[in-house]
Amino acid sequence: AQGLQEKVSRLERQEAGFKAEIERLQVDHEASEQRAEEERLRASSFSEQLSVAKAREEELLKQELAKTKEFRERVEQAKVDDVKLL
Repeated sequence: AQGLQEKVSRLERQEAGFKAEIERLQVDHEASEQRAEEERLRASSFSEQLSVAKAREEELLKQELAKTKEFRERVEQAKVDDVKLL
């Protein structure tokens, strides 16, 4: 009976150790999932910021192209006007 009680006691300690290890692993897993979600949110936010910056840059380029086109047209018109004066 003594040997059986010792085996039961040892198995109960092992079970308690296993339960503690499972709980620790679950906590670690939840923390990992939380960090992964935070990283996904950070990446999504960064992606949105890049999209906004890209849209601004494209708009500025369009404005510069329009100004350049207008300037070229004025230069060409000035050349035509100069030829008419001659």
